[in-house]
Amino acid sequence: MACSSNLTLQKEVSQVLNSLRMGSIIGGCEDGLIYALYNEFCYGYESDDGCVSTQLPECQKDGDKFDQKSGDFIDRSYSNCYDNASISLGDCMQKCWEDCSCVGFTTSSAETGCIIWSGNGEFQVYESGIPVKKYVLVSSKSSKRKQKTWIWIVIIVAVVIPLLISGFIFYIIMRRRKLQDEKEKEEEYIRKLKASDSFNNTNLREEDGGEVHNLKIYSFGFILAATNNFSSENKLEEGGFGPVYKGKFPDEREVAVKRLSRTSGQGLVEFKNELILIAKVQHTNLVRVIGCCIHGDEKMLTYES
Repeated sequence: MACSSNLTLQKEVSQVLNSLRMGSIIGGCEDGLIYALYNEFCYGYESDDGCVSTQLPECQKDGDKFDQKSGDFIDRSYSNCYDNASISLGDCMQKCWEDCSCVGFTTSSAETGCIIWSGNGEFQVYESGIPVKKYVLVSSKSSKRKQKTWIWIVIIVAVVIPLLISGFIFYIIMRRRKLQDEKEKEEEYIRKLKASDSFNNTNLREEDGGEVHNLKIYSFGFILAATNNFSSENKLEEGGFGPVYKGKFPDEREVAVKRLSRTSGQGLVEFKNELILIAKVQHTNLVRVIGCCIHGDEKMLTYES
């Protein structure tokens, strides 16, 4: 029998008074077929075991069913008690099924009647502590909505996680490429500095803190360690050409590091000429420049403190 015929099946109460007091209600209408509302309630769709057809209530839809749950109805639900020894579990189910305001039912404690809940309240599931289970009417729309929600969750997870992983890998690759470009640019600056005849006359050498009285090229990591990562506590002043930080070399020498502003527009030639000029000028009232550092586009001068 197809669901489109708007028919549901029920068994004559006189034939199931005993058999309907135990078991679980699993009925409904799905996949184009009507199946019984109870596992012994016309199970198998036979028509020769006492089943009769009735009209499907207008308020019920294909796929509506009763689920046995442990919990209680809350908020705007109210209950009606039917204390009658002749009322079976199947009768309770039928009353709820045909009542458009019914949201669930159960048998009374003595199993001589039933309790039916109506209204707009929600059902709260309890994990434990409620021995009496209730049969809750579950709408096919609710089931489909939950199913769609899970489908969307799976789709989102399946799409978002690969995107996040791809984004992280892309970030790592771009960061490494940027660091490599900065290193190559730094090496190119240093190579050009060393290629200058005037700079060679000042005996510029790349060294990290040795006791040499000539100009030195310090690595960026060496300067970071000396200034405590350019911490605000080490900042001395903010000049027109950039901030000045105090630092300390491993040999306990105190120095001052001037970070030239990137917006100054000073190129490699100007930086080289300034460094050569300062190195050549020796005066008792002037601090002596002892070296420089180039990191990417950033240039720094190191002075005796």
